[in-house]
Amino acid sequence: MAEFSFTTWQNIRSTAYRYGFRQKRRPYPKAANPLMNAVLERCMAIGWSMADLDAACGFEKYFNRRNWTHRTSNSKAVFKAIEVLGGKVSVVWD
Repeated sequence: MAEFSFTTWQNIRSTAYRYGFRQKRRPYPKAANPLMNAVLERCMAIGWSMADLDAACGFEKYFNRRNWTHRTSNSKAVFKAIEVLGGKVSVVWD
């Protein structure tokens, strides 16, 4: 702000945004479900938002409303997200 004392903070932000300066995206909060955590990591890796994941999975706003942060998550939605993101769920018995 000291360098640009002739203008407002909002003008500085909008000009920086116009020239392509962006803040790094914050990671998604951790879920209680380890499968959902893997989905979140994959979304961050490929740059998908929760709205993108909802659209790809065919759910209204399950991921976007962060319903997955609760203790129990919708397993149908999580398995569909894993399938859409190119993953597989498997069980390994000892």
